[in-house]
Parts: sequence; C-alpha cells; structure tokens
Amino acid sequence: MATFVYPDSDRLRCEAAAMHKHYGVQVAVCPPKRPQRKGVAEKAIDYLTQSWWRSAPVSTPAQAQADLDRWSVTVSDRRRNKGTVGELAAGESLLVLPELPFPLRYREERVVSRDALVEFDSNRYSVPPGHAAATVEVRARLGELHLEIYTHSGRRIARHRRALSDAGQTIRTPEHASMLERPRPGVAVAGRTRLDG
Repeated sequence: MATFVYPDSDRLRCEAAAMHKHYGVQVAVCPPKRPQRKGVAEKAIDYLTQSWWRSAPVSTPAQAQADLDRWSVTVSDRRRNKGTVGELAAGESLLVLPELPFPLRYREERVVSRDALVEFDSNRYSVPPGHAAATVEVRARLGELHLEIYTHSGRRIARHRRALSDAGQTIRTPEHASMLERPRPGVAVAGRTRLDG
C-alpha cells in the first residue's frame, strides 16, 4: 500500500491518483490498524475454500464452475437480498476503458555488480565500469522498448533496449565493453604494473 498512499494516512500518492483518474475509478482507502475492514476479501476466500473447494466433487474446470454456481445458489449467501454477483455486474453501467493503458513507470534501486551490470526483470544491463558497487535507479515505462539507468544525483548513465522478461540475457553496449577491456591505472598487466599518467 505504501506505493499507493502515504504511510499512516489516507492520502493517495500523486502517481496513484493519476492512475485512478485515468481509469475513472474511486478509491476507498482502508484506515490503518482496522483489520475488520481489511479482511473482507480474505475472509470471503477463506469461506469459499473451507465450505466448498475442500469437498468439491470436480475433476475439470467446467465441473468446478458448474458446482460453484450450484453452491453459490444453494449454500452460500450470494443471493441474499441483492441477487448473484453476475446479476449485480450485469446491472452496473461500467465506463469504457481508455484507448491507451496508463503509462505505468517502474523505478527500482539496484546495486551495480563488480562486472558493471545491473539486474532488472531477470536480465542484466551494462553501465560504465566506474559505477561498480554503486546504487543506481532503473527506470522503465510499461509498454516501452527501452529502459534507462540513473545515478542517485539523477544523471543518466545508460539506456538499453529491453530484453524479454525472464530471458536471462546480458545486454552490454560496445562502449561499456571496451571500457571494461581497457587497462586501468595501477592494475597489473602481464606480470607488470601499468601506470598511466
């Protein structure tokens, strides 16, 4: 919830408010330290699993749906007063979804590895070698083909085309690769110490 509301308040963060405005929905924030308000969905799932699923005589998804429909009408309280969930949903006038999805942004801190790589989405992306062991921020937008890596001071140090999620790829620019291959001052080279200067 800390990504949606400011801690210990019911005030939405700017990004969350923009997303809710984009989709035309209202947000009801559960007050802190009020478990009786927050457990409504969890209790309904617990009731469903304990009362129906544990003893449901089903072996296919179609049988499960048919038996759940029967149970909802004859056993659970889904019909009490207002009708079934499906009937209620059919009576609601929902807004049409916007043409474009909300431009969701990822911003995650990462520590650069010794070989100047930053892990994101199970792939690794290069940065200049001088940033090894530093904490950087990876920024990406949902649906965009590139990601960017920034220092804590807000300076962009890398931009890469995104690999598919969970592909396990290493993406290194030719510039970053050549920087890694250059001998650095004071680093031993072939049994000698190279001192540039």
